[in-house]
Amino acid sequence: MLTGDEREGEDLVRDALVRCVARVQSALLTLRPRLRACVVLRFYDDLTVPEIARRLEVSDGTVKRYLFDAIGQLEALLGPLPDAHTLDIQLVPTGVTR
Repeated sequence: MLTGDEREGEDLVRDALVRCVARVQSALLTLRPRLRACVVLRFYDDLTVPEIARRLEVSDGTVKRYLFDAIGQLEALLGPLPDAHTLDIQLVPTGVTR
């Protein structure tokens, strides 16, 4: 049985999580449809870049570019997203050499 303080703590955590989810959903809705599709397929459906490319009928490079652009836009709205940069690929902006 939870005490009143424990129940209140759980309510605070649940409320914070609901607000966080709402912020992420709102931020996703600001993305162009192709960028949003790449983000959802990569981070929600856990597809690889080649799988996303096949599903969207675009090149791997296009998917990488869409992910780079989307992550930048999401970070502008939500703040740093360090986990987004731990992809199995290296995202490189256009014009930058490795």
